[in-house]
Amino acid sequence: MEALKVNYVQLRRATADGVAVIPMGSLEAHGPHLPCGADSLIVEGIVARAVDASDPKRVVVLPTVRYSVVEWARPFASVGLSPMTLLSKLVDVARDVHRLVFRRIVFVQGHGNLPAAQMAIWQLRHEGVYALYVDVSPYLMAADRVRELAGEGVLHGGAVETSLVLALLPDQVDMSAAVEKISKDYHEEFIFKRFLHDKWVEIMRAAGENEDSATV
Repeated sequence: MEALKVNYVQLRRATADGVAVIPMGSLEAHGPHLPCGADSLIVEGIVARAVDASDPKRVVVLPTVRYSVVEWARPFASVGLSPMTLLSKLVDVARDVHRLVFRRIVFVQGHGNLPAAQMAIWQLRHEGVYALYVDVSPYLMAADRVRELAGEGVLHGGAVETSLVLALLPDQVDMSAAVEKISKDYHEEFIFKRFLHDKWVEIMRAAGENEDSATV
């Protein structure tokens, strides 16, 4: 069940032996062909399918945390939080979920491997609140297979993320705008002209391989 769509009586009845699932996404640019909410939409779609395949009455899906750490992508129309703010937000949410008497809490991360989110789990553990952290990044554990299937590594807004959105919400993808070169993506609409050069394309591709290696 979705917490936003049930009344408080139904929600409280689900706490005794239920599972509280908290999806995590972002508001982050994913190229001109994907929506800025791609991470959120992907994780919500994956969670919805997982719930349908389990016991929908015992699994309570809370609202997605749609703001995350997007520091490197801010020039590309992204809005996010500082690492400490994200950590505090996750801890506060989990504390209240725990106060509702949920003893099974699962964070499902759709925005990559974020240390701040992992540290929130450790802080909660220190306080006696236990939560599971699941990172929806199977392609990071099977990078070679992904490269074989997609013809490239895991690039930001690349074939893998595009395929996921196409599978879940095909109407949200504009394949006519899916092009290879960053310098051709934005044309006159892109206001950060200093990024329109070949070196930035290399940085963006490196960021897809290892997001922690690229900063703006």
